[in-house]
Amino acid sequence: SLRQRQVCFMAKEELFRIPFFGGLLRRLGAFPVKRGQGDRGAFRSALEVLSAGKVLGMFPEGTRHKDGKIHPLRQGAALLAVESGAMILPMVFTGTRGLSLFRFPRIRAYVGSPFKLEGPAAKKDLIREGTDQIFTRLTELRKNTGAGMENG
Repeated sequence: SLRQRQVCFMAKEELFRIPFFGGLLRRLGAFPVKRGQGDRGAFRSALEVLSAGKVLGMFPEGTRHKDGKIHPLRQGAALLAVESGAMILPMVFTGTRGLSLFRFPRIRAYVGSPFKLEGPAAKKDLIREGTDQIFTRLTELRKNTGAGMENG
């Protein structure tokens, strides 16, 4: 069950440079990722998290968007799911607009149904198809919960 397992988030490396906050993130099990490039160290850390039976939290778009829409995803989530055999639990967060160290707006999390990326396709095709499937599920989840009406 999700409640009994530690969730370790991938977070942009810049957050770890903030005094106190960076240390807090590490204590909570988060680890840094260099966005915009293939960060092999972060990829290895993510695989270690999954092989230890922990939950990996990541944002497959690579960032938050102010318009509240799901934007094209990077392939990292699908790649990790295929490499590790891990289940994917799609989640959509709303209310993150204006979130800062000193402002904590009401954030809501909407949770979809877990699924696994499997199939006869070659690994490269499975990763591409998996990325599309994750995008579709996130988009449907946002639409079905009414979350698309709220920025975040």
